[in-house]
Order: sequence, then C-alpha cells, then structure tokens
Amino acid sequence: MKASMALLKGAGGFPPNENLAGLREAGGTTAPLIYPSTYLACTIDCAWYLELQPMGPTRTRLIHGALFPKDRLSRNDFEDVAKNYYKRWDITIEEDIVASERQPARPRLAVCVARPVFASRAAGAHDRQLDPRPRSRRLSAGR
Repeated sequence: MKASMALLKGAGGFPPNENLAGLREAGGTTAPLIYPSTYLACTIDCAWYLELQPMGPTRTRLIHGALFPKDRLSRNDFEDVAKNYYKRWDITIEEDIVASERQPARPRLAVCVARPVFASRAAGAHDRQLDPRPRSRRLSAGR
C-alpha cells in the first residue's frame, strides 16, 4: 500500500479511501492549484487545502482546512489518528510561512509598468503564474 503524502514518514494514518479503488487517483496525490490563491491536495486517505488571502502589500491570511471521508469521523480512534495528519500540516504550514516571508517585496510601480495586465488581475495574483511565456505559433485554418 502506498503511503499518504498527508503524513510524515512512518506515521500511522487512516486506510485509503475505498471510493478510489480502481481509479488512477488511488495511486497517489492529485494537487490542483485553483486560481488565484488556493492549493488543494487530494491524497489516498484525505484532502486538505491552503488558501492565501492578501490583506495588503505586506500581510496575507493563510486558511487551512482538512477533509476526511465521513466514516472516518465516527471511528473511536479518529482524534488519535488525525493528530498524525495535524502534526505534518503544522510543520509544513510553518515552512510555507517562512518561505513566504523570505520572498522579496517587488516595487508596485515596476510591476505595473512592466506588466500592465498584472495590475488588472485580482489582488494577490501570483506573478510567477503571469510571467510571459512563449506563445504558440499555431495559426487558424485559412491564414
């Protein structure tokens, strides 16, 4: 059985979600990024999300939530097993906060001048997602 990415190595967790049996998703973690600021991680035994909400040029609110299959909540050992997930998330959230604090502040004027489209995006849009990328040379039929 594959280990859950929601746990630290060697920590005990819940069994894989039975609803994933036979599906590609049963083999690991799916982690879509939801524009502009949400990360959703769906693993073999649970899911969790992080949402970053800009509060101004120097402040960001981080919201974290955990999702477990409903039948896991009624287990007698739910709280004890869930602590293993919370421990991992507490560690990685702290790492995320430190990494965010170390990101260099970029002058607002330079960003607006360099990429006018950036200024019209939702507050807190990630400039890494908006960096110029090579455009496809594909032409429409008839051109």
